[in-house]
Amino acid sequence: MGPPSKVLLSLADAPAEALAFIERLLQEPVVDPREPPRLEELKPQLREGKKPGWLWLGPGDEAIALLFDLGAPIGHRVRVLLGPGYRTRSACSGLLELLERAAAPLVALRFLGPGLDLPTAVEVLEPAGFRYLLRVDLERSLEDEVPEGAPEPGLVLREILPQDADRLAVLLDRAYSTDPYDRVMFQEKIDAVEDARASVTDLLAGRYGPWIAPASLVAERGGRFEATVFCVLNDGALVAELLVDPSCRRRGLGRLLLHAAMRRLRAAGHPRVRLVYTGPNRPARELYASLGFAPPDPPEIGGEWVHVGRLGHPEIEQELLTASVPRPGGSPARRAAP
Repeated sequence: MGPPSKVLLSLADAPAEALAFIERLLQEPVVDPREPPRLEELKPQLREGKKPGWLWLGPGDEAIALLFDLGAPIGHRVRVLLGPGYRTRSACSGLLELLERAAAPLVALRFLGPGLDLPTAVEVLEPAGFRYLLRVDLERSLEDEVPEGAPEPGLVLREILPQDADRLAVLLDRAYSTDPYDRVMFQEKIDAVEDARASVTDLLAGRYGPWIAPASLVAERGGRFEATVFCVLNDGALVAELLVDPSCRRRGLGRLLLHAAMRRLRAAGHPRVRLVYTGPNRPARELYASLGFAPPDPPEIGGEWVHVGRLGHPEIEQELLTASVPRPGGSPARRAAP
């Protein structure tokens, strides 16, 4: 097996080669039973040439990786499916060199499927300025009755309306001002206010799944939004956002809204609810655990390599160097900064 070529083909120009690559991946031993269905879901998009990105060619012009481009105004976020034999340090270095030219500015990388083991990725990506952000899926059964909380006097809980977009954007910007980890995970614009408006617009437009209106709520006092929960349909019910204004925290608003949303989801017949949190967000992790959320079986632990400097957040680089990262087997490990 020779060194990979320095050729990236547009997926739109090579649908047959991309589909053949997916078929080869499907012949690999299954480590996670969720992987084959996800690969199958890619086929129609590849067949129709609707998936933006590139095909990386090997020494014999065979496909050795698929690269999906989630381009945004701030830069390119790329998802990578590596073929067997190319999940190595040298291949990753060569791929990064290619992407730094083809997808400049490159702001995030995520390895899908069998992917690249974490120690190898650390060797290649950290010196290039990328930092690892862990994302953990949690879920909770809705079969049992969910407690009902009582809002504080003067606090109104109601369903979100389309005309709430501007006030929701203000709340999102304020909430993310103390949570740079979630901000860089989804950031598409350098200006924080513009980015918040775009995020709310995407949520309301169904970018992350159809909006579940009865379970998408806002806590309002005197016309000011203090907290919100937003639920969408994405592999079942998903809590896409839970936001609390920093000045209103430690009053139980997140718990109150999650309980209310879960009660409504249960009444609508949803058997479970999912959410995802970013690893360094300890308060969120503790809240979700206290509400009965736990990792699925098998656990869904993923991560994204983000270039926090290019995203305008160099202040968290050192924090992420010392953050918890999963071992290749999935269990967390504390890694000291070099």
